[in-house]
Amino acid sequence: MLTSQKHTEIIKALKWCAERQVGVLCKTPREWAEFMDIPVKSSNELNFAALNIAAAGRKLNASKGYDWIGEHFPYFPRQPEYRA
Repeated sequence: MLTSQKHTEIIKALKWCAERQVGVLCKTPREWAEFMDIPVKSSNELNFAALNIAAAGRKLNASKGYDWIGEHFPYFPRQPEYRA
């Protein structure tokens, strides 16, 4: 579903999923990347995709002024590395 790892594209996909309640129960950004079928060739690329998702999520939170990701993806904040 998601063919780009650009923050703008990831943010659009996060909003799309939240509006439709699709993929919001993924436990981590990495799991969400797999769910969204981001094309990767290795586990290192998947880890990089997860980092991009996390960074895009922080940008989205900053633009909204609150923890939007935590509100719509309830398992993401439970990760020890989570930063709003």
